Amino acid sequence: MQTISENNFYYTKTNIFNRGVYNFNRGNWQISPSYSIRVLSQKLKQNTEKLEEATSDFIFEPTLNLKYKLNSISFLSFNLGYNQNTNSEQYFFSNKVLINNRTTINNLPSLELQSSQRYSLLYFNNDLYNQFQFIANISYLKLTGNIFTNQNITEDTTQIEYFFLPQDNSNWNMNIQISKYIPFIESTLKLTSNYSISNFRNVVNNSDLRQNQNQFLSNSFFWKTAFDIFINFENTFTYQYSNSKSENQASFTNKSWQYTFKAILKTNERWSFIVSSDYYIPNTKQSEEQFFFLDATLRHKPKSKKWEISFITRNLTNEKNFEQFQTSDISTTIFRSNLLPMFFLVNLTWNF
Repeated sequence: MQTISENNFYYTKTNIFNRGVYNFNRGNWQISPSYSIRVLSQKLKQNTEKLEEATSDFIFEPTLNLKYKLNSISFLSFNLGYNQNTNSEQYFFSNKVLINNRTTINNLPSLELQSSQRYSLLYFNNDLYNQFQFIANISYLKLTGNIFTNQNITEDTTQIEYFFLPQDNSNWNMNIQISKYIPFIESTLKLTSNYSISNFRNVVNNSDLRQNQNQFLSNSFFWKTAFDIFINFENTFTYQYSNSKSENQASFTNKSWQYTFKAILKTNERWSFIVSSDYYIPNTKQSEEQFFFLDATLRHKPKSKKWEISFITRNLTNEKNFEQFQTSDISTTIFRSNLLPMFFLVNLTWNF
């Protein structure tokens, strides 16, 4: 048998390090600095090409965590840190490897280090007496020296080459969560929002290094009742937006909606019946592609509570497949999963 491509490399990494962590409490302040000092040695030998590379680096990595207690239910927290990391071993083989029916990958190995700077600010409020919670967080990550990709795409093949460049990538991430129990409607309401912006570079079909940006937004509204009757409900409504664009290129955008509803019926402690449904539009530009799922569960737990039996039905609407859309700077990808037709399960649990 003829060998088309062969990889054989030997990699060693040695660390001599010292670490320190300190904690100081001053009034409402909590200050926690830390550090790591390392002497890092790396050695990479490509046996097939008879090539050898070795490096030695002195690394100092500081970290600082600050926390300020505003009152008995809330605080502010600020964190920063600097780290240097080696490249993953998966980027050290140099000859092509076939990973699926049309894609091959290879690398231009490098022992240069990746450095990262991270900053985050958190506000946390948890008022148990008023059953109110509010969390807000913003973080920033900057990576200097990264693995980049050169993607050569044709109708029949995709060749991906990974290589190291001392360029910057960055990511902003913002999260907000608000939760409150409303007594007069006997319900808990929760709003969750996440927004992120990623800036990165890549190469496609031997182009110049391109600047790209990905944006992602997810908003979710949750409503759960706590009625003092035999029936309660849970509702979750989610909207997601993603946008990917490259310089001098058109952008790729996708919007999706999802609504989940659950009804919980409990006539007594022994019997419960749950009906849940999911309505999903993976791409609003193709709104005719909609998915509706319906499941039901009947559960019985006897007085002894040593055993429990459940009768479960899934996919009552008999959906045959499920799709998800993912956009990037070069494509829109559709993930389609084939589903089992409507089926029925009996589950018996025994506690010893």
